[in-house]
Parts: sequence; C-alpha cells; structure tokens
Amino acid sequence: RRWLAQARYDVQAAALNAREDFPEIACFLAQQASEKALVETHLARIEQHRPLLGIDDAPARAQAEQVRHWFREVFLHVIDMA
Repeated sequence: RRWLAQARYDVQAAALNAREDFPEIACFLAQQASEKALVETHLARIEQHRPLLGIDDAPARAQAEQVRHWFREVFLHVIDMA
C-alpha cells in the first residue's frame, strides 16, 4: 500500500504545481504517480492470482517468495531513492 499512498501524494503535489503555474513539474509528478500506482497494482495482482500458499512445490514457493521479497525490498527501494 505504500506505493499507492505515495502515488496519491504525487497527484496532490501535481495538482498544486499545476495551480501555481509549474506545468513541467506537474506533468512529471503526474507521470510518477501513474508509475507508482502501476507498481502497486502489479504487486496486488501477483498476490491475488498467484498467492504463495497456492504454490504446492516447496522449492518453487521459496523461490517465488525470494523474488517477491527482492522486488519489494531491493528493486523498489532503489527506485524510491532515485
């Protein structure tokens, strides 16, 4: 849910910048908001359509859990720092 909350914040910031006549920053923030909302949607769809508990094979479940953890904790953290 962190990404969706940040997306909402970015939309608010984009609207504020648009009202204050900073269209370039408003566009950038709107684009960032859409990307963050897409990340959150992607993560939710993975969990919904392929929950870890639904993976019967223990090694495959462990690998899926490791990939999801890496995506959330490493990959998204790097993007968040950019």
